[in-house]
Amino acid sequence: MIQSFNRDQVKRLSGLPGTPHVTLFLPASPEHALASDGSIGLGQLIEKSHQQLAQFWMSSTDANDFLRPLFDLQEDPQFLAARSGGVAIYLSEDVFEIVPGYEESDSRAIVAGTFCLRPMLLTENQFADFYLLTISKQKLAFYRATLSEITQLQNAGFPVSFENAVRNAAREPMLVHTGFEDLTRPAAVDIDEIEEGVDPLAPAFIEYIQQVDEAVCAYLHDRSGFLILAGSEAETDLYREHSVCTQRVGKVLTGNIDQYSPEKLLREAMPLAVDQLQQQRDSDAREFRERQRPVTLDAREILCAAQVGRIDTLFFDRDATLYGSFHRERNVLQESGQPPQGRPREECRDLIESAMVQTIIHGGRIHAAPASDMPVRAKMAATLKY
Repeated sequence: MIQSFNRDQVKRLSGLPGTPHVTLFLPASPEHALASDGSIGLGQLIEKSHQQLAQFWMSSTDANDFLRPLFDLQEDPQFLAARSGGVAIYLSEDVFEIVPGYEESDSRAIVAGTFCLRPMLLTENQFADFYLLTISKQKLAFYRATLSEITQLQNAGFPVSFENAVRNAAREPMLVHTGFEDLTRPAAVDIDEIEEGVDPLAPAFIEYIQQVDEAVCAYLHDRSGFLILAGSEAETDLYREHSVCTQRVGKVLTGNIDQYSPEKLLREAMPLAVDQLQQQRDSDAREFRERQRPVTLDAREILCAAQVGRIDTLFFDRDATLYGSFHRERNVLQESGQPPQGRPREECRDLIESAMVQTIIHGGRIHAAPASDMPVRAKMAATLKY
């Protein structure tokens, strides 16, 4: 079971066209419903999927075999127990995934050449990356995060922790300048003791901070997302004084950070991140209205830009529909007044979903909004990278 969508999962589920793909959406069960009631709605969706598969894609017997994982799911006590929340189910020849977090109230069964992802991509800031840097004399760690998950980045070109750098310099003086050559001291000296008086390592720690900040800037220069700094008050103050990173936010997370697990670090950083993401959304809308960078409302241009990674920010009306086909090699968009019918080799798609998915895959930001909150009156509006 996928606990939450991330960019890699969107890319995987969107990149498997051709064979039949069954997408089921089951809303949250009412609190008063019996646990077994969850299988009733599922059974109806399975039957609807079977009818469409048998009509357009394969024989009735083959459709039964294809849907076997869903039949088995009806008898799965673990699934039924977890049915208090809404879920999406994705089934194809190569994929069988259950994803919690479906928030709409209607049940849906969709058979098509691709999975339906749009209802699961509407949560604001769901794919917004940000970064966390924890720094102290004893430990350095750098993380990429979203509001639902956090991952430590191991190969971002960062120096070792300051304490290790000092001890390495003490044991093995370098032949090249590292900023730590003058710090050679007997290995028996405890680095923690230097905090009792005037710290003779302060100039070296400042140089270390500058080295870390340089590595941060190099890593983030072609990536979107802000940086939250975490550490003791004294060390974060010193970092802010000497940092030139433009993606670092003003507020910091202080505390005994070295003892935090990544999960606790994310929980503690959540209020700062949510506040910053709201500011980012407001800034994105303002940037679009003021035309600070190239912008477009043209659906054809948006779809073309999304497929090659040119969209920085995509706003879309969460209730709007735009169905049809788009051929990038010919730059041709053909609209249809009807949604896809779920037949083999059908070219009709939800074009707003196509733009959303490609923007997510290529690292852009998306904002789902009701029509009244769009920065301009349109189904889609994009700020382009160039």
